[in-house]
Amino acid sequence: MGPETAKAPAGWEARLVAVHVTAPPGARTEATGWCLDAHDVVLTKCVAGRERDWAFAQEAISHGLVGPQELLRRVPDLPLPDGHRKRVAEILAEVAARALRR
Repeated sequence: MGPETAKAPAGWEARLVAVHVTAPPGARTEATGWCLDAHDVVLTKCVAGRERDWAFAQEAISHGLVGPQELLRRVPDLPLPDGHRKRVAEILAEVAARALRR
């Protein structure tokens, strides 16, 4: 899989988060992994649109891992046809409202 597989919002490359991994005993090098930030992860799952993806989004919001306003702000940057992007925004708004009522 390459970067084109996930449908992350435009600008995701600039928001990558470095995750440093310490070398195990006896190893000579350490590693750094570059991961999508939490908002971009949630949005890529929302694009997939499976029930479990919406549940994931709701839990991420309700536990304060992501902010619903930032998620909705990034929806227009998703590389999707307008109708699909609109549907993601509508469902995400509903999911966010449920998460915040908990």
